[in-house]
Amino acid sequence: MRAYDLRPEPIILFNVAQTYRLEFSSEQALVYYKRFLAESKIAEDLRDEAQTYVAEIEAEQRAREEQKKLDATTGPRERDGTPVKVTAPPMDRPSPGRSVRPPGDTEGDPEDAATRGSGAVWSTKRKVALGVATGGALALVAGTVLGVSAKTKQSDAHALCSDPQVACDSSRQANDLVHSGHTLAIDANVAFGVGAAAAIAAGVLWFTGAPESHHAVTVVPSAASGQILVTAHGSF
Repeated sequence: MRAYDLRPEPIILFNVAQTYRLEFSSEQALVYYKRFLAESKIAEDLRDEAQTYVAEIEAEQRAREEQKKLDATTGPRERDGTPVKVTAPPMDRPSPGRSVRPPGDTEGDPEDAATRGSGAVWSTKRKVALGVATGGALALVAGTVLGVSAKTKQSDAHALCSDPQVACDSSRQANDLVHSGHTLAIDANVAFGVGAAAAIAAGVLWFTGAPESHHAVTVVPSAASGQILVTAHGSF
C-alpha cells in the first residue's frame, strides 16, 4: 500500500478497511481493521467503530462456517432455516390397462417371452444335435449313392457273364466289376452305419438338451433284425 508506505498514518488503514467493507470484501476489511487497532493508540471513537466492525465481520464468518457444516450434513436450507424442497420430475402415467414394471423387468412381455422361448429351444446341445443330424443325413445320402453304384457294377458283371458256372470271354472284366461292386457295397454299409449312429446321437442330444422345464424324455436306442431303432418316451 503505497500511501501508507509514504505516510504511515493509522487513519489510512482505517480508510482502506472501510473501502473493503463497502465493497463487500469483508476478509480484507477485517485484516486492515485489525492493523488499524494494532497501530493506532488514539482516536478512541474510530477504534470503537473499528472494533464493532471486527466483531460483526467475525460473527458473519462464524455464521457462514456453521451454515457450511449444516449444509454438509442436512443439505441446503432456506434463509429461514427450513430445508430446501426438491421435487422429483413428473413420470409418465401408464395408459389404462397397462401395468408399469421396474426397469429391466421383462417378465410377462410377449415379445421378450418369445425371445426367451426361442433361445431356450436352441440350447448348446440342440445346436450340436442339429450339426450331427446334418452330418448323418449326408452319410446316408453317400451310402445310398454308393449302394446304387455297387448294384450297377454287379448288374454290369452279370450282363458280361450271366452264368458264373460257364466260362466267358469277359470273365476277367466281370470279376473286376464284381470286386469293385463289393468294395462299394462295403463303403455303403459303413456310410449307412455312420448315418444311423449320427441319427441316434442327434436324437439323444436333442432330447437331453431340452430347456429345464420341464418335460421328462427317455431315449432308448435298440437294434433288431439288422435295423437300428430309437424309442423316445415322454412328452415334449
